[in-house]
Amino acid sequence: MKRREFERFQQRYPQPHQAFFSRPYFSRRAFLQGVAGIAGSRVLPAIAPAAASARGAMAKGTARNFILILLSGRPSHVDAFDLKMTEGVSPTALRPERVNGILWPMGLLPKLDAQLGNVAVIRSMRSWALVHETGQRWVQVGRNPLSAKCSIAPHIGSIIAREKEAERRPSDSFPPFVALELDEGAGGWAARAVPLDSAFGQRSLRAGERAMELRALLALVLLPAAVSAQTGVWESLADYLIEAFEISTTVLNGQVFAACGLTAAGAVNRVFIYDPLIDTWAETVPLPLPNGGDHCNLALCLLGALVRAQCPALAEGGTFEFDPATLKWTRVGEMPTPRAASGVAVVGTKIYVAGGISGNTNYAAMKVFDVVTRERTRLPDMPTRRDHLVARVVDEKIYAIAGHPGRGQNTPANEKYDPVTVAWRARAAIP
Repeated sequence: MKRREFERFQQRYPQPHQAFFSRPYFSRRAFLQGVAGIAGSRVLPAIAPAAASARGAMAKGTARNFILILLSGRPSHVDAFDLKMTEGVSPTALRPERVNGILWPMGLLPKLDAQLGNVAVIRSMRSWALVHETGQRWVQVGRNPLSAKCSIAPHIGSIIAREKEAERRPSDSFPPFVALELDEGAGGWAARAVPLDSAFGQRSLRAGERAMELRALLALVLLPAAVSAQTGVWESLADYLIEAFEISTTVLNGQVFAACGLTAAGAVNRVFIYDPLIDTWAETVPLPLPNGGDHCNLALCLLGALVRAQCPALAEGGTFEFDPATLKWTRVGEMPTPRAASGVAVVGTKIYVAGGISGNTNYAAMKVFDVVTRERTRLPDMPTRRDHLVARVVDEKIYAIAGHPGRGQNTPANEKYDPVTVAWRARAAIP
């Protein structure tokens, strides 16, 4: 039914209706009163310092961002914030402990217990909405989400973003309102109050995967960065499991893989995995390099490593693919020209290897390995021959930066490779 037809229907068949503001409800004001004093120092600004002072609490008024993480239907509340242990059913791995009067799953959320003094757990609330999702939106916008005017009603986070806009500085890069999986927006307000949201474009499986990847980015990068930006400090995390240098790292499925390296006892072939969600290192199956290796060309595969069975160290030219499901390394090919300490970059299903060294010889060669077809293709050489360089991808263009053009020499070279035009271009060198 179109809006005009609905309005005519209402005029013809009027119904007694109690206005929203005259009913009992959980409002944005009540939400702010309950949360600002608890989490205001980290999430919400002090909207009403005078009211807070009247209740005996002094609002700090230092927060400058609003971050909303909406976990609709997950995780299960009886396994997390409102833990209910059932004998014979609940996993013992939850390891429940009583913290500040709350039964807390230490096995699932081992670090959040230290923050419970800054967290409000609301186990139940009353709402006039009969549908869970409707009540959930009602709390966020402060009015019936099914009403005709709700589409122009701003979200509580947009209100805060607008109120705090005058306090923003030119150096501020973190958005004033960040939301994960949000259905609402800024209503009829200006774009400056619109949240940076991750729940968009999910019209296909791949689009959903990209949205999930963005959520992970927001959770793992932007959110901690917002806190760190306020204090200007580094956070100490779990140490690497061995003392080593010249190790190689890559990222796969949201985890950091670190392999090879030099230790006091020599080169190693050990591989470790770091999970940033639980801040833990774990050792996995080693690389099939009996004598160990260092300066590995590590991406989705291992494409060369220095083996120090002789001096100078020669590169191992085997290409090994790691399967995280079976925890196995499989030899899938050979490098025509074995080399290590190369610049390695990944674009789609292709791994690009630029430069490198073996023995006393370094290279300018650029080759690409397709992990799907297992084909290896020679590409135009880098303009600057070098090893120990860094290769990074920006907008699907590969930047080869710095390196050693010769023993004891360094170069500030910065060269960009475009896979579409198949050409290199010199860019601004490191100062």
